[in-house]
Amino acid sequence: MRTHDCEATLSDGEVMEFCQNGYSIHKAVVPDEINRRVFEYADEHDGGVPWEEDWYIDNVFLNEHVVGAVRTLMGANFAFKHCCNHRVECPHDMTGGWHRDGGSIVGPKLYCL
Repeated sequence: MRTHDCEATLSDGEVMEFCQNGYSIHKAVVPDEINRRVFEYADEHDGGVPWEEDWYIDNVFLNEHVVGAVRTLMGANFAFKHCCNHRVECPHDMTGGWHRDGGSIVGPKLYCL
């Protein structure tokens, strides 16, 4: 297992946005060459992600534009254990191409459990 530490970069407000939305967007920070390489790898490995490859870790997980955000959310010496590929075909477009996890409800209503 590989670990990493760096400076935390998200503000308290950005952490709250992440908690509210469940994601943090960092647009166009991974070089096109690396994106192509990841997709080629996934296509050649039944959708697998090259999460143990140094070129992937260095350019995706440790990308200088997002690693501080990961550090903020995961804490000091966060670990790389596994990854999954979310490029799946869904039965409808309501999820924006994302699959459902943990029996989540997909629909127009807000559910508070």
